[in-house]
Amino acid sequence: MINNNNFIYAKKYAREIITHLQVTRQINTQLERSGTAYRIQKTSF
Repeated sequence: MINNNNFIYAKKYAREIITHLQVTRQINTQLERSGTAYRIQKTSF
């Protein structure tokens, strides 16, 4: 039998991890985009 408090905590923790991963992915995507834009800008001069 699972302790109910542990289950609630695990669910909350899992949601935080998922949110963290999504935010990290968004930041990485933005960095990649700005890096690409920077490279294009540099090569166009």
